[in-house]
Amino acid sequence: PAPPDRERILPAFAAFEDRAAPREAERAWRRAADDWPDEPIVWLGLGNAAHRQGRWQAAREAYRRVLELDPDRLPARLNLAQSYAADGMACEGLEALGPAPAEDHGLHAAYREAERRLRAACGGDPPRSRR
Repeated sequence: PAPPDRERILPAFAAFEDRAAPREAERAWRRAADDWPDEPIVWLGLGNAAHRQGRWQAAREAYRRVLELDPDRLPARLNLAQSYAADGMACEGLEALGPAPAEDHGLHAAYREAERRLRAACGGDPPRSRR
C-alpha cells in the first residue's frame, strides 16, 4: 500500500480536531505521530487535544515537543503558557511564554493579553525573576 500522504492528512486532522470530541482528535493525532514523529503540527494537535481534556501535564509535554522541533512555533509557546495557567501555575506560564512577537505579528495581541493575565495571577514576575 502507498504510504500516508502527509500533505493531505495533516490538514484533514486539523479540520477534524475542530469538530471532534477531544479523545477522538487525540487518537487521530497519535496515529499521525506514529507516521511523522518529527512533525511539529502533530504535537501541537496532541497538545490541544490533551488541553481540551484538562490533561495539563500531557498538554505541556506535547507543546514542549513542538518547541524542541521548532523553537519559533509561537502558537505552541502561547498554548504551553496557557496550560500552565489552567493548571494553577501562572508563574511557570509567564516564564514559558517568553517575549511577545513583533507588533505586526498575528499573535502579538494574544501574547500581550496572556502576559497581562499571567503576570496578574503570578504577582508580577516569573519564579526565576524573583530569585
